[in-house]
Amino acid sequence: MAVRARLLGATLCLLALLVSACDDETAGLLVDGATAEAGYPAGPVVWLPDGVYYLANEPGRLGGAAQLYRTIPGHPEQEPIHFANASWCQEPYPRSLRRLPEGGLGAVMDCPYENKPTYLAAIDPPTGVDPPTSAVRRLPALDGGADGIWSEAEGRGWTTYDVDGCTGLAPLDRKGRQRMPALEPAALLPWDLDAAFATPPPESCAATGAIGFPAPAPTMSKVVVLASSGETSDWQLYEVDLTAKRIRLVGGHVTAPRGLAVTGDRAVVVGDQGVAVVSLTDGSTTSLTTGNFDAPALSPDGRSVALVEHPGRGAPRLVTRRLP
Repeated sequence: MAVRARLLGATLCLLALLVSACDDETAGLLVDGATAEAGYPAGPVVWLPDGVYYLANEPGRLGGAAQLYRTIPGHPEQEPIHFANASWCQEPYPRSLRRLPEGGLGAVMDCPYENKPTYLAAIDPPTGVDPPTSAVRRLPALDGGADGIWSEAEGRGWTTYDVDGCTGLAPLDRKGRQRMPALEPAALLPWDLDAAFATPPPESCAATGAIGFPAPAPTMSKVVVLASSGETSDWQLYEVDLTAKRIRLVGGHVTAPRGLAVTGDRAVVVGDQGVAVVSLTDGSTTSLTTGNFDAPALSPDGRSVALVEHPGRGAPRLVTRRLP
């Protein structure tokens, strides 16, 4: 009876959202009429090639533990997935999810009881039915980084970091963060680099800039990031080419960025203005939709995005938008 009541309540809440808004502030993410009752979503949703959406809840809001959820389009249930015990992480907590370049499910995983508390991790497909369980495999440690991306096929990736007031971007290999080569034109660098990893090392680190959201374009030899000089709230897209050792300003002005995704020669960017599509060729920008959204998740074919929308009233909900 309790399960039916919860599903009925979630369905009524979804209907209310379609008409006006749902006032239940304790509801979770609405997906096909169901709720993630353990808490609000943490980070972006992930849209995998099998057509399944994945999301993680934010523990503590309703007293639940960190957990992974999946939902299949057209099915009303949202299924919790448990993490298998990991010897490298006593209590793995998914800070955010992302689709790995090879198409699998990845995460930035916090391990608060470890010496290097933040890792990139790969989450295996769930097995079993009561409850489904996923093994979590450790990828490189982020070494003070808050965000990153990794390719298992290439054996390398990228991380953004903030260490002792120094913010920067660095390549990753299986041993962790590596030295960033000098980039040209150096005048385009809008952030400071950590003295221990920059080439040449700076004399000081004023930390006026900020950088985040690395996305492969399309391989790990070239990434697109959002960065700000710190002098204004304006962020722009930059292309960093590790092979050519060059940095290029793309454009696309964003305030309060939440994330980006790259498909072909375009980037989908989410910020205070809503969702925009930016050409990586000339920086021209097209508004996709306005509203309050989390980071975008590309569909497997790269033609649509899925986003968690936070309406002015009511619970967060999953929406999809077709790219122009």
